[in-house]
Amino acid sequence: MSTIKVLLANRPQILREVVRDIIERQPDMEVVGEALDPLGVLLAAKETEADVVVIGLQDSEEPGLVSHLLAECPHVTVLGLASQGDTAFIAQMCPWRKEIADPSEVNILSALRHAVQEPCSEVNKPPSQ
Repeated sequence: MSTIKVLLANRPQILREVVRDIIERQPDMEVVGEALDPLGVLLAAKETEADVVVIGLQDSEEPGLVSHLLAECPHVTVLGLASQGDTAFIAQMCPWRKEIADPSEVNILSALRHAVQEPCSEVNKPPSQ
């Protein structure tokens, strides 16, 4: 299995530091960069060829940033995390978005690995309504 390349994006700094620490402890993941503003996120995602971009959800730019990021880098998986730690989601270009009900470290890493290894798989897609 290849290494999952992770780009840390947006504010707050404490969230980036916590996520960096978690990612650096994973044998199959590496942090390939950080970006603080929306344009920097788009550029860094392309330059680093990141598999995953982690963004903070408190940012009012989040919905637009996710849409632009997936349009510009359709191979990317976006992991959105709330700075309070009570909300998380994974989004891909397919399109689909999966909320992580219990955003613990174990659940987030498991969902992230699955989404990267099997992008847009039937398992990842939400049920039809």
